[in-house]
Amino acid sequence: MKKNILLTGATGKLGQNIIKILYNEKKYKIIGVSSNHEKIKQIRKIYPNVFWLKCDLKYKDEIESLYNKIIKDYNKIDILINNAAIDIDKPFLETNLEEFEKLWKVNLVAPYLLIKLFLPKMILNRYGTILNISSTLSVRTIPNATEYSMSKAALCSLTRSIAVEFGKYNINSICLNISGMKGKLKDVNDTSDILQSSDDNNYDDWKVKKDKIPLRRRGNFQEYSEIIKFLISEKAKYINGESIFVDGGINAQQ
Repeated sequence: MKKNILLTGATGKLGQNIIKILYNEKKYKIIGVSSNHEKIKQIRKIYPNVFWLKCDLKYKDEIESLYNKIIKDYNKIDILINNAAIDIDKPFLETNLEEFEKLWKVNLVAPYLLIKLFLPKMILNRYGTILNISSTLSVRTIPNATEYSMSKAALCSLTRSIAVEFGKYNINSICLNISGMKGKLKDVNDTSDILQSSDDNNYDDWKVKKDKIPLRRRGNFQEYSEIIKFLISEKAKYINGESIFVDGGINAQQ
């Protein structure tokens, strides 16, 4: 029987690469979530066998509607990948409360609500994997990343709490901390309908200069996706409550 995967941020760069690597796995049914209807239309042409749902994760009522539709149409979620995230990328004194609240809702409140909604079925079925996509900025920080770092640190804390409280139901909760990739996250005020390419070569460097990475190269999104494929598989079911770093050694030198 196929396992249902719910993937947020599915039209973003990492989201597309996750879908690409899981698309031909017959054991999964992928339900992709994005806030942008136009991007869903564009990527549906590439991945027609993915089930697509529109949801703006900043709004509690839309998250609840998403949950109700999934339960009605698919009955349950076996694997929840909280991948959606946005950034502000401004100096701390230049950010405003509205931007902070938008970021906090997408990066932390939405994963919190989705976990809370889907956990009861996971408990009933005595099966579940929750994978929260975080960042090395959960344990360190750089200029122009205060709010983002806060949200990712809290997401890792949520991961550990879920692992400890619900592991007895065969539910594992993992935090994947990535860094060193090419490209920028979606800005908190971005409303573009243009679907970004999933290709690694079309992006400027982001956050960490390449010569600051011990491996002296950028991570590519296939590498991150391969790790994600492993972490949601049966081979990784004994991994629980961990914050795993895939960053070329960035965190090791802090």
